Amino acid sequence: MMHNIEGIGKKPLVSVGIPTYNRPNGLKRTLECITQQTYRNIEIIVSDNCSIDPNVEMVVKEFQSKDDRICYFRQLENKGAGANFLFVLKQSVGKYFMWAADDDEWEPEFIEICLASFDEHTTLVVPKMRLLYRKSNLTEEIVLPNISRNNSKVENVNSFLDLPTPSMFYGLYLKESLMQNYDDLSFDFADCFILTKILLNGQVEVLNSLDKALYTAGIDNTEYAIKAVDSRIDRMLVYNPYVMKQISLIFASPIGLKDKFKLVRKVLITTSRLFLWHEKAYKDINIFNKLKFFIVELLITLDSNLVWVTKKIRLIKSKKVKLLKNNLTNAAKNDSIKEEKNYSKTSYSQSGEDLIVKFIFDAIGITTPSYIDVGAYHPEHLSNTALFYQNGSRGINIEPDPTLFESFKLARVEDINLNIGVDDVQGEKDFYIISTPTLNTFSKEEAENCTRENNHQIVTISKTKVDIISNIIQNYCKGVFPDFLSLDVEGLDLKILQSINYEQSSPVIICVETISFSETGNGVKDLHIIQFLESRGYMVYADTYINTIFVKKDKWVLL
Repeated sequence: MMHNIEGIGKKPLVSVGIPTYNRPNGLKRTLECITQQTYRNIEIIVSDNCSIDPNVEMVVKEFQSKDDRICYFRQLENKGAGANFLFVLKQSVGKYFMWAADDDEWEPEFIEICLASFDEHTTLVVPKMRLLYRKSNLTEEIVLPNISRNNSKVENVNSFLDLPTPSMFYGLYLKESLMQNYDDLSFDFADCFILTKILLNGQVEVLNSLDKALYTAGIDNTEYAIKAVDSRIDRMLVYNPYVMKQISLIFASPIGLKDKFKLVRKVLITTSRLFLWHEKAYKDINIFNKLKFFIVELLITLDSNLVWVTKKIRLIKSKKVKLLKNNLTNAAKNDSIKEEKNYSKTSYSQSGEDLIVKFIFDAIGITTPSYIDVGAYHPEHLSNTALFYQNGSRGINIEPDPTLFESFKLARVEDINLNIGVDDVQGEKDFYIISTPTLNTFSKEEAENCTRENNHQIVTISKTKVDIISNIIQNYCKGVFPDFLSLDVEGLDLKILQSINYEQSSPVIICVETISFSETGNGVKDLHIIQFLESRGYMVYADTYINTIFVKKDKWVLL
């Protein structure tokens, strides 16, 4: 790639601010990345926040001797991280500005590509990003929200609040816009608040289509954790300032009232989910923390149920209107109709799967089948086992999302409810919480597929306990598999099915999702699942396009 040397010697077009403290090795790595940028017309401002380690200044002096674009400041006292970030911004003279932390890395073309993506209305450009866990040298893509200058401001803010991504803070800014929207960084999630302001007041472009990540956020630990502004050990992060500032910002914006309420709800629910994930280690410290967690969990559960109830009410209203029209038409045609019998049947499944499964069990003489529901999601909504529970059956519900799990503790008190995941190995695994919870998954590939269609976003990723299904059957069912297996784990269904010991004990009926995720209805059927279960003595009894229902051949054929 050609170096841009046209502007050297002139006023720098891009300013790079490097706030640093006691990290000479990290600072060296950062300076190497920034001084080797292919776009050359930049200034590099280093502010040492009164480091104790003398090697910090030695590193800067070494680079200054080779590159006169570097300007070095040493603070006489530690100003705090927020003040140091603001200091380098105020010292800058370029039209564009970016922060470069002393624990991150940049590809040589970072500035060049970001700069080329600006137009006269763009205020921030964010390239593709990734995480690097330095202890293990493992990398992980940072899933960025679906944000584009072609979207409306409300759409962009909504996408960001679905997936508040602090790493976007390290994009390339139009400095004028940044100065207008900059805020105090002395509260947790302040970076996300500033990004929300920029999204509401300007146009942001996220370069999700790039072939590779241009920015790497370095993680020193084995798991991503929020860096708390207030570092006291005996407390949880304070989320209130962030929430209240976001609410004030949204209501002060010129968007419509309906959109304001939608965005405020998004702030409350998404922040609550982040709170539960990032603060789980503090839950059992004392009774007050337990109460806080209970309130937050209740809020999310109520919101989830409220959304479901609202959809139900709309559906019922729509059906009533349609029924009323039909009745009026029929009454006009035939006044002699005096009585109508109700032959309707209740189904809780997505496409009536529970009624099909019930028919099979009734036919083979199992009136109260036991069940295990893996990826249970909700006690009633889109549930394949709710009908059986209401009819007296009991079983096991497995739901790894802690917020979704809470509703099972309330609605399925006579079931065994497990807040874990299921895989073909025991241990811990990354669990991807999606903005549409029905798409939550342990599969990175499935999570990324979701983000490529419409506005689905990854809300958070967390290490979650997983167990082998045979262990669960042994521990909770004395080794005897329940009669009915309902399986919906977004991309890992086949692995779990292959882990079952069919010769020892297996379900009579299996209902499993066999279609790949698609918003357009063009999902691909997974024939491997069908072929595998047929090889294990099952036959396809029914298919609802989304799910396939299998029954043991020897149970059905002998009828």
